Amino acid sequence: MSGHVCGRGLKRNNNLNLLNARAFGGENPGVCNALCGAESTRPRKSTSIFLALLFHERFQSLFDRPVAGTLGRFLPYYLLVKIPLSNMILNNTAAGDAGVQFARPKKPDWLRAPMPGGPGFNETQSLVDKYALNTVCGSAKCPNLGECWARGTATMMILGDVCTRSCGFCNIKTGRPPEYDLDEPRRVGEAAALMKLKHIVITSVNRDELTDGGAEIWAETIREIRRHSPGTNVEVLIPDFCGNWDALQLVLDERPEILNHNLESVKRLYKHVRPQAKYEQSIELLRRGKAQGLTVKTG
Repeated sequence: MSGHVCGRGLKRNNNLNLLNARAFGGENPGVCNALCGAESTRPRKSTSIFLALLFHERFQSLFDRPVAGTLGRFLPYYLLVKIPLSNMILNNTAAGDAGVQFARPKKPDWLRAPMPGGPGFNETQSLVDKYALNTVCGSAKCPNLGECWARGTATMMILGDVCTRSCGFCNIKTGRPPEYDLDEPRRVGEAAALMKLKHIVITSVNRDELTDGGAEIWAETIREIRRHSPGTNVEVLIPDFCGNWDALQLVLDERPEILNHNLESVKRLYKHVRPQAKYEQSIELLRRGKAQGLTVKTG
């Protein structure tokens, strides 16, 4: 085998030696060093490092079945790797006995949410339980729940915890909701006062089975927050009320500091992402809120 000397027992098969030489005996001798412990004496055009992984004896314990075809006849023990190589980084800077090293990049610290806990979290949880409140944090299984609750904040979710819609991005339960709670607005208002919130965000499930989509409960909730906690700014993240603009007007008349209605996706994907919603309907809702001088946002 001209141009390549291998000291790892590969001389048993000249064809295999030749393939190894062509595979990793090219312009990067370090690759050959890492895999078979020998340097290339003449540069050759490299083919694929993956072939080196397949053919080298160090990895034969990871292989288990032969491959048919031309290569199968040419190399009787041409084998497949049992381990996935995706998401791995081939590090061929270390040669000699170190061989080929695989490294998984470390995930950034901010990607890992800490376990919920601490006095702030416990206090918020106790208040939510005492007033029998629903939060989108818990119902949607938000990974940031522990961080927000530890700071004494939570996004209240009114009109129950069962939604009549099945949006593809949401983790809230879908089904037929029970009767809504007429006392819920008072409890939300009292909780806002106890939490001493400067800004509160209220959202809700969709209640398409109701004539007004729950708009009257929405309006009453805003009134109760202002009665119990007059210094709190109110941001409402409302549904589309099935295009019932009279129902929407009940909420607009309460003049929340921020009117929020999320589009969630582009028009082309609405049938998949929000199958029970209409893109133009949501745009019209935002337009009506803006036309009445409210601060409007979407996401």
